[in-house]
Amino acid sequence: MIDATPPAGETPALRAHPARETALVEVHARPISATEAPRRLVHYAFLADHEAANAAREALNALCARFGVGGAAANAKQHVAQLGTTRLRFEQHGEFLSYTFQTPLDEESDIPLPHWPLDDLEPPGDHVVAAEVLLSKQREALGVAGSLGDAKLVRAHVFGGAAEVVTDFRAHGADGVVRYLARVEGLSGEATGLLARNLIEIETYRTLALLALPTAQQLGPEVRAQELELAEITAAMSRSEDLHENRSLLGRLTGLAARVEASVAGSSFRFGAARAYIAIVEARLESLREEPIGAETTLSDFLTRRMHPALSTISAIEARQESLSVKISRTAQLLRTRVFVEQQEANRVLLASMDSRTRLQLRLQQTVEGLSVAAISYYVVSLIAYLAKSLKEAGLAVNPTVVTGLSVPLVVLLLWWAVRRIRAHHADEDS
Repeated sequence: MIDATPPAGETPALRAHPARETALVEVHARPISATEAPRRLVHYAFLADHEAANAAREALNALCARFGVGGAAANAKQHVAQLGTTRLRFEQHGEFLSYTFQTPLDEESDIPLPHWPLDDLEPPGDHVVAAEVLLSKQREALGVAGSLGDAKLVRAHVFGGAAEVVTDFRAHGADGVVRYLARVEGLSGEATGLLARNLIEIETYRTLALLALPTAQQLGPEVRAQELELAEITAAMSRSEDLHENRSLLGRLTGLAARVEASVAGSSFRFGAARAYIAIVEARLESLREEPIGAETTLSDFLTRRMHPALSTISAIEARQESLSVKISRTAQLLRTRVFVEQQEANRVLLASMDSRTRLQLRLQQTVEGLSVAAISYYVVSLIAYLAKSLKEAGLAVNPTVVTGLSVPLVVLLLWWAVRRIRAHHADEDS
């Protein structure tokens, strides 16, 4: 057996992956706190970007300092502080911040609807969620009728019948608080804390998931208009046989593609977030292990029935956008191919026309060259005739007619040979 223990002082250093610490800490990031009933949890969530989150963290630290407790570390995603009798949990998520206030619950008196409890802490962004969870060990679940009003209630046993949850999923009061009542006499402190966290996350993420619905409803007419425009362009393609018209259609199609991609880019985050949020809601509902109480509607049944049409609308718009993008891409490729083929055909016709003109010019050039040889030969022979006549007048035995006649073929051949040489020389230079 190999002794793998290095000598003292020679322990090799392990190079950690940059994300290792984050991966290890993440599973402990949001621990479930043991919660003993009777307790009241009030939860608020606000949309906030990174800059707003930093400002909110600074404001939280100032609040903690006034109570004499420690504040959040720089860039901390979670922080828990005990502010007197209130336990405050601050959490930063991807696109929102949340504050959960936990206080003792007086079960003997009426429970007023909550409102934002920190007058000196300005909300960090747009308010999207307000939820209240009342935890009691009383058999009559906090006087359900008085707490929730006359709305039809949603009720179920959870955690194998050890607890009971009641809500109406309606917003109450000025802050629009959705109230959950839970009888937890059969749960431990850890299970009670888990139930409270699940109910808060169900309310938070089901609300955030449905933020995509207005976006989908707004995009509906726009997507329909884009589908009709694509159908119009496709129909025009089937009738078009002109290169100029096809180029015009390609320009329209390119503009349509740009608008569709801009629309997709503007909505993809919201739609993607909706899918992620609804997956969390489904997981939290499943973890409740609901059991129906008589003919009462369970939380899962209510949310599935009421949210399904909205989620179907969101999914349908997203699918139509994706399908439209694919169809436009395919149509554009087809139209570009057609324009390319027609352009190639136009180029072929142009080249054929240029070739025909070139051959015509060559024939004209050859004709001109022949005429030039004849004309030059005529002048050269005339000069020879004058020379022969001059020699005869000078007393030489020269017959001008014979000399002129014999010079004709020689002059023509010499000039023809000279023209060929010149043409061959130019051809060599061009090549």
